[in-house]
Amino acid sequence: MTADYNLLILGATPAAIALAQQARRWQARVALVYPPGSWGAIDRDRLLMRCLLQSASVSEAIAAAQDLVERLEWLQGPIALEQAGIDVVASHWKATRSRRVVDCGDRQLEARQIWQAQPTGAEATPLWDLLTTDPLPRSVTVSGDRAIALGVAQALARHGWDVSLATPAIWVSWEPAVVQRLQAQCQAEGIQRLEQCDQKMAPSELSLNYFQPDPLPLLPGSRAIAANLSSAEVRAIAQQSLFGWPRGRSTPVPQQVVEMEPAAAQVGLTEAQARRRYGDRVEIVTASWQQHPEALIRDQTAGFLQLCLLRNGRLLGASWVAENAAELVAPLSLAIQTRRSLPALLGLWPDSSFGQVLEHLLADWETQRNQRGWRRRLLSEWQIFWRSTF
Repeated sequence: MTADYNLLILGATPAAIALAQQARRWQARVALVYPPGSWGAIDRDRLLMRCLLQSASVSEAIAAAQDLVERLEWLQGPIALEQAGIDVVASHWKATRSRRVVDCGDRQLEARQIWQAQPTGAEATPLWDLLTTDPLPRSVTVSGDRAIALGVAQALARHGWDVSLATPAIWVSWEPAVVQRLQAQCQAEGIQRLEQCDQKMAPSELSLNYFQPDPLPLLPGSRAIAANLSSAEVRAIAQQSLFGWPRGRSTPVPQQVVEMEPAAAQVGLTEAQARRRYGDRVEIVTASWQQHPEALIRDQTAGFLQLCLLRNGRLLGASWVAENAAELVAPLSLAIQTRRSLPALLGLWPDSSFGQVLEHLLADWETQRNQRGWRRRLLSEWQIFWRSTF
């Protein structure tokens, strides 16, 4: 049996499901195939970690997380996708002689575009397994290269566990200022930081591993869906796959988020990457949330914002620590992708602590720019001309 689709998606990651839903909104014929028992649309450990950070007891956090999982299964589960008009097939797949046909056991699915999702690591649930074991170990080592490991370590430490953190690979890609703030937060929480995971642990100790899985080999003719895609990138992929435009898609902006309290995020280039590419034309401006009234009123003063700019004000990258850091990832990524300058960002966040911080950073950047020799001489000559003329 052969079925014809506009879009065939292999895998059930959050990005893959978002791509299927977006294509279906545009009335495309979409099929989504996933291996049985590997529905990875819901990151259970991330939900449980958030509930632990906001709950007073472990039992309360588990009950809240179970309720969230049940609700999300209705919104992002196979039944919800089928009700939206997407053909969901639980089967393993393999390649055929045709680059447009995929063999799914008793069915052969043909599509004009085939996308294969890369694993995100959400299928593994070591935190969920830990809290549902009996008896509970009280000494835990959290290791891995995924950012969720930091939030899990903080959540367990706040509920009385002795936590060791072995995540040296996470710190490499972050700005030094963000790394110092996160490491200081871990020290304040009583988390022991290890340079590498100790293999000679005590018998009562348990290790929670959060490593990014290896990418899957692609079928001939298929393209990869990255593990972490923003909604704008998913929409662009669906638009290009179905309509063929825009032909030249811009390169996605790198994004990272650490869900701790306070959270941290980073988009675009770091200072080291920008200086390797642009040299001395790079400027760095930094501001703390403690300097602005709106942040003081809302009691959200923990953290800072650092922008990486060119001399003309174009935004290259940003890193920040804030209470709701993830909310700023999408707009700042869009600003970097569209080559916006710092003055163009003013007015987008009126009457907010972020808008006040941007005004402060703009003032600092203009001060740095005006301190250069030719600008200072030009300003002085203009003032002399103005006074002598008028």
